[in-house]
Amino acid sequence: MMQVRKTDKRYSGYPYFKYFVELSQSNEINFHNVRAWCWSTWGASKGFKDWEWHERTPTPHDVCQNSNWCWVDDQFRNRILFKVQADAALFKLYHGA
Repeated sequence: MMQVRKTDKRYSGYPYFKYFVELSQSNEINFHNVRAWCWSTWGASKGFKDWEWHERTPTPHDVCQNSNWCWVDDQFRNRILFKVQADAALFKLYHGA
C-alpha cells in the first residue's frame, strides 16, 4: 500500500518538499500514472536534481519550476515529492493512499 511520508534530512527534496510517496513500476497506481496526474493537477514540473539546480540558479521564464511538486526517479527509487501537507492530502484523497 502506498503511504505518504514526511521528508527529513535523509531524503532528496528536503527542505524544499515536506512530503513524498514512493511508487514502483509494478503498482497498479504506478509512478508514471501518478506523475501524469500531478502534471495535470498542478502543471509542469521536473526531476528534483534539475528542480534544485534551477531553484539555486533561477532561469527567467522557467515554466517547469513548479512549487507544488516534483519527482525523483533514479536506479534506487521512484518518488513524487509534495511541497506542503495540502498537496499530499489531495494526492491521498484522489489515490486512496
